[in-house]
Amino acid sequence: MRTTLLIAVLILCLAGSAAAQKDSIWKKKLYKAWLKLNKEPSRQKEELYEIQDSLVVLSNAINIPDYIDGNFNVSQFKVSSIEKIKIRRKRMPTALQEKLFIWVMPTGVSCIPIPINDQGCR
Repeated sequence: MRTTLLIAVLILCLAGSAAAQKDSIWKKKLYKAWLKLNKEPSRQKEELYEIQDSLVVLSNAINIPDYIDGNFNVSQFKVSSIEKIKIRRKRMPTALQEKLFIWVMPTGVSCIPIPINDQGCR
């Protein structure tokens, strides 16, 4: 009886820690990168994929599920060909922001004043 209880407790403890690890990729952050190159094409704007010693790798993925599904291509740029680089974190809208947008947009559109022509009412 004691052994069965001990095994059950161990299984429950290990199952909880294993379940906590499954969605770690969703916590990754995306960064937009703007490159100004000293050759053609002179400007690039894509998602930052990787930075190596002598390369900056950009991808055309739009969001994190694209990385999971493999729906992206990468472009490599040598550091010697980069004149200027700007990196900014890409913020995804939160659920609250999406709900506010859904509720505020129709209200804002319905509150636009409409000019009325008074000359036809005489």
